[in-house]
Amino acid sequence: MFDGMGIPMSQDDSGKVVYRDEWGAQYGLVTVRDFGTEEAPTFDDGEEDYVFLPSNLILAVQPDTEGDVAVEVRVGGADFVGHELLLEAQMVFTSSVMVITTPTYVDEESLHLPRAGSWTIKVWVNSRPRPNSVILVLEPSEWNSIKSG
Repeated sequence: MFDGMGIPMSQDDSGKVVYRDEWGAQYGLVTVRDFGTEEAPTFDDGEEDYVFLPSNLILAVQPDTEGDVAVEVRVGGADFVGHELLLEAQMVFTSSVMVITTPTYVDEESLHLPRAGSWTIKVWVNSRPRPNSVILVLEPSEWNSIKSG
């Protein structure tokens, strides 16, 4: 099943998967940001698990020299086996497009959200520091608000 944007979707007890990919994360970083955002948070000492601005989240993950990092975006779900909650925050996507990339990756992965604005996002990781699996969870009520509003 696809969401109309060419993105495979599946549904299980852990929420609906709207994006899934694996790649080598150059410099051990994965960025989740609003399309067109230039402002980026910076690490203070390099030991942080993440740095955050409302329109840009940078996660410290396993570097590409140690293998690929799996990234999923789900609508709903909780309590992911083998993962722990790293962050719950409000992100702002004024463009209604979530971009997932690494600092030097030329081809950005884009997920078209149903609406622009503020989104509650929960970030689950399988280990700390430097996870190789990241699950980003969006709230179902926010995802479905466009259909009911």
